[in-house]
Amino acid sequence: MRRTRRENRFCWLLVTLLITSFLLPPVFATISSEKEKGLTKEEETVLFTPEGHYRAPPALPDEFRENLSLWQLPGYETQLTEGKMLTTPYSDGTIQLQNGWNLISIPKKLLSGYDTAGYVFAGLDSGGRSIWHYNGSTQLWDRVLPGTVLKPLEGYYAYSVGSFTLNTVYLPPAQQPNPSTNLYPGWNMIGFFDPMGNSEDDFLHAAMARDELAQLGGSWSEIQGFDPITQQYETSIINGGSGIHSDYQLMYPEKGYWIWMNSDYSGWTIPTYHTYYCSAEWVNDYHGQQPPLSLSDDAAIGFYEELSSAPNWQGRFIIGDDNGLAQEIHWKEATDSNYIDNTNFAYFAGHGASDRIVFYHPSDENQRSLYYNEAQWGNGQVDWIALDACNVLQESGKDNWKSAFKGLHSIVGWHTNAYAHQNFGNIFSARLKLGDTIWYAWRYAGQYCAPSYYEIAILAVDLDGNPSTRDCVDDHIYEKGQWISPMGNPELNNFVYYREYC
Repeated sequence: MRRTRRENRFCWLLVTLLITSFLLPPVFATISSEKEKGLTKEEETVLFTPEGHYRAPPALPDEFRENLSLWQLPGYETQLTEGKMLTTPYSDGTIQLQNGWNLISIPKKLLSGYDTAGYVFAGLDSGGRSIWHYNGSTQLWDRVLPGTVLKPLEGYYAYSVGSFTLNTVYLPPAQQPNPSTNLYPGWNMIGFFDPMGNSEDDFLHAAMARDELAQLGGSWSEIQGFDPITQQYETSIINGGSGIHSDYQLMYPEKGYWIWMNSDYSGWTIPTYHTYYCSAEWVNDYHGQQPPLSLSDDAAIGFYEELSSAPNWQGRFIIGDDNGLAQEIHWKEATDSNYIDNTNFAYFAGHGASDRIVFYHPSDENQRSLYYNEAQWGNGQVDWIALDACNVLQESGKDNWKSAFKGLHSIVGWHTNAYAHQNFGNIFSARLKLGDTIWYAWRYAGQYCAPSYYEIAILAVDLDGNPSTRDCVDDHIYEKGQWISPMGNPELNNFVYYREYC
């Protein structure tokens, strides 16, 4: 019987594997010391075996790979290969293969009957090459057959002659189950599943590696992606790493990754249901240290109570004059993890300036102001912060707060003096619940409450450096629309700043 062209182009079982040489550049300079390599001792221990061999992911069957000298790093480990956006931080679920090898994953559960490799890869010209998955339990390659069911949290290597769009039919967002998989010591090939997604926004956002892999704790050492454009691995992301190896780097929908496991982990699961938390602190009475305020409590309580009633949102804490002191240490690095950085949205109402927010403390002068260089927001949980205080986002000092972004998406505040209004926080939260972006809701509250000569402002991460594309300035709160996940490396992020009259 003659085979059809489609069967010839998509050959699964009887294949001739071509020898490929695509993962490493042809020439490397030998880099010997930790200082020259830019690694800490801990990072060197992750990237090299005790004997000094670079720990590369397993080669594809019959793949030729150039040997490295002892203690030699490949070029993609010496400079960041994905510091700027190579893939979109938000996806529509379309999986586009590039010419050559692609390391991919299925970002959501596929509809039953449309979830096999035979359907998803139908029409692919693989150049006679098999599609592969690496089996972590056996530490061997498995061919992906037409009847193989493709799952989230698993990675797949596929070769494409030219670009090709896979056939994907996903379950509706509200029907997405919690994906789960088992991981084993050594190399495993994993997929990505949005760790903060929900049924309102389709589970297709990038996330920092430390968030995606949070459940794994210290059982993983490093992950590596693969760039189908250059046909090379990307810079390793190291658990607890720094600089270009920081686990504040992003992982992306539809990409697959290699992960090195130090131990077994049974039942790694990404939940599809989340509870999100808000917090608020306010100061009216500064006991003579600053002029008294009168409406900070109304603004903060209004924000807190209104947002706490949004679907899947809860209030974590609210602190003010009459129910415990608002404190600088609740917002300061190293002590904020039990307070505002343990919530998703934090609100402060009180005095401020372009380089600080101001608190009352009866005895310790150092705890009366939180300066921008004392904050590291987002390395816990907080995504958005509202500073209802004078001049905190004054344009002349807008760069002050950039160093505080360690996973934070945006700060909204005031360019001019703040205008005190008892309904400001309530109106802000009400607009968030209606589905407005955070920036639009802040503008709306300002225009409703303040005279027109006051100005509100926002400082937000802009990942690709292009203000015309969607980014964190366009964020909605969770459950009310889309958002963009930023990197947690302030030095690698771009920012946008906007101010507007009320």
